[in-house]
Amino acid sequence: MHQKYQVEKAFVFDQYGLAKVMFDFNQNQLVLDEILLSGFLSAIDGFSQNIFQNKSSHFVIDTGSQKISLFKSEGLIIAIISDQDLILYKDQILSLLSYFASNYPIDSNSRQDPELYEDFKIKLIYILFQKPISVDWIPVLDINDQNISEWKHLQQKFPILTEVDGKTEIQNLPGFSRDQEQTILEVFNYCSYQQMLHFDMMIEERDYVCGSEKLIDLLNGKSNEYKILKNKYQSFEFIDLLSDLKSHQAVFRLQSKYGKDILDVLNGLEQSGYIILIPDNQRKILLLVDLVEEFLQILQSIVKPKKFSVDLRFLLDKLDFPEITSRIQIDSRPIWIKKDDILSQYSTPNEMAHFMDIWITFERTLVDFYYSKYKRQLNTIIHEKLINHYLNIIHPQDLNILNPFLTAIEGACLD
Repeated sequence: MHQKYQVEKAFVFDQYGLAKVMFDFNQNQLVLDEILLSGFLSAIDGFSQNIFQNKSSHFVIDTGSQKISLFKSEGLIIAIISDQDLILYKDQILSLLSYFASNYPIDSNSRQDPELYEDFKIKLIYILFQKPISVDWIPVLDINDQNISEWKHLQQKFPILTEVDGKTEIQNLPGFSRDQEQTILEVFNYCSYQQMLHFDMMIEERDYVCGSEKLIDLLNGKSNEYKILKNKYQSFEFIDLLSDLKSHQAVFRLQSKYGKDILDVLNGLEQSGYIILIPDNQRKILLLVDLVEEFLQILQSIVKPKKFSVDLRFLLDKLDFPEITSRIQIDSRPIWIKKDDILSQYSTPNEMAHFMDIWITFERTLVDFYYSKYKRQLNTIIHEKLINHYLNIIHPQDLNILNPFLTAIEGACLD
């Protein structure tokens, strides 16, 4: 079960303990609350100087019920109170501190208008509460009396929002440009977080999804919501679907099992908070492993069983990557890779980079070894069953996952 973290507050202060801004996620507002800030600073009094004296840029204070993740850069500290260590976002948060130092008066002792930090707030929410938005998603407005004032303010600041009509993809909205794509995605993510809009059919076959904590209530089968949903989706094997969603799933595989209409079901469950989209960086990990798994299954189908097992064990021993060897179920037909704990085991940027490196190395080794022996059989089946399939469904930003595989095959074909 995927457990989404809970964030309560974020503070920015300088090396002298002077508070700059605080964002209260429970109240959903950006404030400079001196009582809250001074209370927080008192709680870590004497520790702030140690933070700046220490060479590390990341610290965690564990209070038992909460974890305070502190990140240091540019003479600033950002402290985020959550139920988990947020080291996964270290690089992004350090970059955000650099942005803060470059755009806000960090040397001023005067109290600043909270609206001054609006761009910072949008970027912070993009880091902590990011939806993997694609530019071909269609935004649909959810404006009401409670959010219309802020919506009008945002429209003045970001004119592209005035073009949202519930029919047009983000990339086709007047005012969209590739140069400003990152900022535009941050703004749409913020509007989604503030429930000013949602995205029509935002879950696609190229995505990965998993259940949220709220899904537990459905799995016990006792809630009224479960009965309503089961009746609504009575044409599906709803209990089996919910069980599948306890772990991360490729949507294209769910489509193969439940049919094309599963997209409507998944979008409904996502909008109700029962499932979440896997973020970009984690999706890349799952995509790479799925690609390797399908390649192994193709190899298994054309090589004699005993020889396949012997050769694969030889390659794994030669590479000496125990993290890979322990996951591959060599003697199963079809062969498969254990993935249920991958996202939790490889969660920091360094761990993710290491993971990608060893699996891409393994992938290239497989191509070099088997193409030297089975080039003729592999060429047709690889393109029909693997490459063309992934090219049709893959996120544009995920092409870098497929490219090493394509490059290895191209090189093997030239040999």
